[in-house]
Amino acid sequence: MSMAIRRNGLALLLLAFAAPSFASELPRRPSLGIELVPAAEPGVRVNTVPDNVRWRGPALQAGDRITTLGGTTVASPAEAAAALRAADQGEAIAITAVRGETTIETSAPLVPHPLERGEGFAIDYATLPLAEGRRRLVLTRPESAGAKPALLMIGGLGCYPADNPFNPDEAQRALTHAATRAGFITLRVEKSGAGDSEGPPCATEPMATEVRGLVAGLRWLKARPDVDPSRVFIVGLSMGGIVGPLAAVAGLAFFEIVGGTSWFEYELENRRRQLGLRGQTAVQIDAAVRERAWCLMAVMVDGRARAEVIAARPGCERELRYPLGDAYMQDVFAQNIPELFAALDGAPTLVVYGSADFITSRAQGEGVVAAINAAHPGRATFVEIAGMDHWLSQAADQRASFDRAVNQGRFIDRFHPAAATVLVEGLAKNAEGAP
Repeated sequence: MSMAIRRNGLALLLLAFAAPSFASELPRRPSLGIELVPAAEPGVRVNTVPDNVRWRGPALQAGDRITTLGGTTVASPAEAAAALRAADQGEAIAITAVRGETTIETSAPLVPHPLERGEGFAIDYATLPLAEGRRRLVLTRPESAGAKPALLMIGGLGCYPADNPFNPDEAQRALTHAATRAGFITLRVEKSGAGDSEGPPCATEPMATEVRGLVAGLRWLKARPDVDPSRVFIVGLSMGGIVGPLAAVAGLAFFEIVGGTSWFEYELENRRRQLGLRGQTAVQIDAAVRERAWCLMAVMVDGRARAEVIAARPGCERELRYPLGDAYMQDVFAQNIPELFAALDGAPTLVVYGSADFITSRAQGEGVVAAINAAHPGRATFVEIAGMDHWLSQAADQRASFDRAVNQGRFIDRFHPAAATVLVEGLAKNAEGAP
């Protein structure tokens, strides 16, 4: 499963550049025209409902939980997206939703998904051809003339659209918009089969499929006449901080990442921390961590199929709930993660951690900085933002973020403005010093 880094080429990460190619434009994905987000219970939660939705029955409201679309049970936003894709745009789709103790039966016609809009800058939707199908690119750009610094934004674990037309507090949208207002061009590359993009479902693919899209997107970005190719940066959020290190860029910024230990160690540390937030006893926590270790060793290290392991040991079902398949996660577990960062070519690197993040830890971020500085002294900087959580939302502490995200099912809250400030100031400083 392990893929070694090669200088100036593609192995695990993004190191190749060439001329772009072009393809016919991707159509917009079918949509209800509303924002759907993960729910604490099976289904998807309605988060935003514009006034222009043409309901054929009772109107849904923010907070409702959709459980079926077109007669298909949906347990996640990815399953909801698949059900919508299977329907015909323009036709009404049947919807079952829950509001409190009440079940609601309604329907609405499918429409092209709304576009993300910017204030004071342009947002372009483009198409990137790859062997497995076309991918959606979302580019934000200042409208002034001249070649500008640019950044490639890499999101976290999971399969989701590259754009977000509804929620200004979503981290990728908030950071890219802030960077664009500061004079940067930004690019987001959609994962295979997600959002508008073609190709096999992201959840079934190995890490190399995601990397292939990012490499091609970076090549496309650097070839644009309005981009200064000597000042191109990577911004990685969560898992994006592991997927994103590369050699030939002006600098990197990683938010809420794992990198101070192996992924196996991180998983056990994370499980222990979250069970403590649930209020479990030391005895209960130790038993659960042992169970998780056994399950992870069987699938992620020994390479056994997840379904086979769960059938033999049903308790592993709760320990192996990942939004991506075995191939991708086995690629992650196979990496010597500190080595990925030590192998960087001395590009200045900013590592940002939020004190309210219960998904990772300060020590993990500091481990990334230590790995880089051991190989390239003084090139990595660590910044902690008080009151910021894993989704770059505001939260008083880890317990408050845990309660909102896990107990209430609200992962995103008010965006923490310091995240944008730290990123923009760091990028601007390194853009000035780039060759």
